[in-house]
Amino acid sequence: MPPIAWSPVLAGAALSLALTLISTPLIGVAAGGALAGGLSAVARVYQGSLVAVITILAIAVLPFAGPDDTVIILLTDAALLAVGAFSAFVAGRLRR
Repeated sequence: MPPIAWSPVLAGAALSLALTLISTPLIGVAAGGALAGGLSAVARVYQGSLVAVITILAIAVLPFAGPDDTVIILLTDAALLAVGAFSAFVAGRLRR
């Protein structure tokens, strides 16, 4: 397992949570994952996925309005993980 770059992940998670509060989690995770992927020097996709995981956990704990169906929740979480990983990948490619 690659090492966690805590500074980029925490910066991306902070941006993701801030944008999630004012818009949608999808936009927040995309921006936070891109920030983590752009700042990280190793395993950019992994760092972007960790931003998505932190955002998913925060949404689960904080009182957000969301779906009640378990299948929809799982699909939403999978989409957030994919968006976080993809945005970090793109940001890492653009950084070069």
